[in-house]
Amino acid sequence: DVGYIEGIADLLNDSWKLKKESNSLVSNSNIDELYSYALKHGAKSGKLLGAGSGGYMMFLCPPENRIYFIEKMRKINCENIDFSPDWQ
Repeated sequence: DVGYIEGIADLLNDSWKLKKESNSLVSNSNIDELYSYALKHGAKSGKLLGAGSGGYMMFLCPPENRIYFIEKMRKINCENIDFSPDWQ
């Protein structure tokens, strides 16, 4: 349901903004550029996963934008790792 995607995207965006406001070390210019690029190319929101100097960036993208989004992210050398949430 698209409503769920929009609601989750709003929560993730709010969470990202609050996290960055609470600690200036949470992000850097590379992460901020990647996040902006992803939003510009179809993602609705994103979340930084992992700790320290390693980890992943997860993006929420509507199904109808998925292929375009993956192609755009590959052009900047981002890897796609497919997964599904566990609703249990």
